[in-house]
Amino acid sequence: MKSIRGRKVKLRPQDIRTKEFSKKLFGYDPDEVEAFLIEVANAYQELLKEIEALRVKTPEYKTEKLIEKAKKEIEKII
Repeated sequence: MKSIRGRKVKLRPQDIRTKEFSKKLFGYDPDEVEAFLIEVANAYQELLKEIEALRVKTPEYKTEKLIEKAKKEIEKII
């Protein structure tokens, strides 16, 4: 499961796209529900991408990457 800032995303776009509902007499039109779920999943996926793009621009992220790089360099030396 994908994580954002160390938090696991509980609902993935794929979960929305593949969600199935039980059918009842006089219920919603399954094709309309499926089309809407796909639209919601696509919008959600775009938001997750935007969040990730913004996250990598933060000073905290850049600091984390510098620390990781420094640790790898130290391990090479050791």
